[in-house]
Amino acid sequence: MSQFCFGSGGHFLEGHPSPYHAKGKQSEQRKRRLRQDCRERLADHIKKQTDLTVAPGRVRLTTRPSDGYTWTYRSEVAHLFSKHLSMHKVEACKELCREVGNKFWAVPFTEAKQPSLLPPPSSQTLLSTSPSVKNLVDLDRDGELSLLKVNLKVETAEKERLRADLAEANNELERLAKRLQEMSRKADQYQSLAFNCLAVMGRIRSSIDETQNEYVDTVDFDFFPS
Repeated sequence: MSQFCFGSGGHFLEGHPSPYHAKGKQSEQRKRRLRQDCRERLADHIKKQTDLTVAPGRVRLTTRPSDGYTWTYRSEVAHLFSKHLSMHKVEACKELCREVGNKFWAVPFTEAKQPSLLPPPSSQTLLSTSPSVKNLVDLDRDGELSLLKVNLKVETAEKERLRADLAEANNELERLAKRLQEMSRKADQYQSLAFNCLAVMGRIRSSIDETQNEYVDTVDFDFFPS
């Protein structure tokens, strides 16, 4: 098809592209590029928030369960989720690029069954008003998990210490029991030896008494001058 432009005097010149056509083509290219940039930014956000890899060309604003993700958003951007991304005009694409992660967020489909409207910021809890709902949920879970792990390590270390103390106490108790048994055995020996000594001393005393009596009986004291 031939292209025309105006020459001097207002006449058409065949074979020359129209400047209006060139500007329209450039404008359409910018629009396509903007939509592509918008899809890529949303795909990156979905990956960051849900760990799902979605091709930019398959990013949806109106999601299905099979997509694996959906959206939560503030009331001021709710209109962005009333139609498909391909049906949005340039200004809507610019708004999507500008507000992603600020006024709307991707979440796993299991956390929100469909695109859902968030309450106004004034009535939000800390978790709901966060610019990254999933990150704070994960952070809270990770924090609790880390605390549980620390507590488990402390309890495990305490149990090991108590187990070591108990083993040491048992060893000491066994040592003392053996020592007591040994001392009791020696005490029995000493007691037996003492009894034997007393018996021997008794017999010696008895022999001394008998010898003394025999001496008295055999000696005539009349021979000794008084």
